Amino acid sequence: MMRPSLRMPWQPLAAWAAAAAVAAVPTWEQWRLAAELDGASTYHVSMCRGGAETVALVEALRADLGRLHATAVTWGVPAAAVLAGLLLSVAGKAAPGRRLAGGLALTALAGPLTPVYFHPDECGPVAIFSGVWVAQVLECVGIPEVCLLVAALLVLAASAPERPAGHPAGRGEPGAAWRRTAALALDYLVAVTVLALATQALGLDGAGLDLGERLLPEPGDTSSEAVVRATLSAPLLFLYAWGFHLLRGRTPGKLLLGLRVAFPEGGGRVRRAALRALLFPVLVVMPGFGMIWLFLDGLCALVDPDVRAAHDRFTGGRVVRARRRDAVRGGQAGVA
Repeated sequence: MMRPSLRMPWQPLAAWAAAAAVAAVPTWEQWRLAAELDGASTYHVSMCRGGAETVALVEALRADLGRLHATAVTWGVPAAAVLAGLLLSVAGKAAPGRRLAGGLALTALAGPLTPVYFHPDECGPVAIFSGVWVAQVLECVGIPEVCLLVAALLVLAASAPERPAGHPAGRGEPGAAWRRTAALALDYLVAVTVLALATQALGLDGAGLDLGERLLPEPGDTSSEAVVRATLSAPLLFLYAWGFHLLRGRTPGKLLLGLRVAFPEGGGRVRRAALRALLFPVLVVMPGFGMIWLFLDGLCALVDPDVRAAHDRFTGGRVVRARRRDAVRGGQAGVA
């Protein structure tokens, strides 16, 4: 009996395996340092981060990106994403090499870029993009960042033939991943602004609760403050996502990036838009499991040939490029 052969040459297979191993090094290093310090804050974040008076939007984005980065490294999300790409390649399917490499590179950059740095001889924070800031960022680049960048290069080398012969191009390409990411960042800034205004309107700032301070809950945080924050933020985020997708077919971020949400024909757009808003972003801000759902949703989009996240699949939606006539008609075609 003949032994079954792999559907890919050994060189890409070896590159994928090496990328997975290298991408796991930051996680191993994180857990090793945590064990040595007996649960104290680890990684170079403990040396570089601190409080500072910055622009509210920038501070919220910095805090949430730092929280995402730390959680991703701690729970081995980079290595899991590379393993998913490896399994797709072994199965003979198109692996999202460029998307995955870009995600690994962004994860590597998030580590040294998200902390607030301080002058060595002063109490104030260092201005972003100043010479001192650049020097401190470079100083905080260590083995974890280098490993993630090396893993990104290995993924690119392993997926040099982007698609197997005869494999159709995903309808989400080209450029869908970066457009969706940029649109999400813009919507994040709008949502933080709305929540900050709601804080003032409801008088919550006097109680020491700022809804615009951050969106993402701490992993596993089910404290009363986290529950209150999610209870007040979730309805506003639901109305934001549901209203714009229902009425315009796109949020402000998607509008600026030339994207829209297309639902299947045949009606039910009110229900589909509501379910989409519940899955994203409402579930993301839920205490305890919100960030877990965010990672799962993002991994689905990362490995999907059409860049469709889990909330796209569950609602039958698809984020596509907006045609000019959609812009003229206010995006109504996007929710047909």
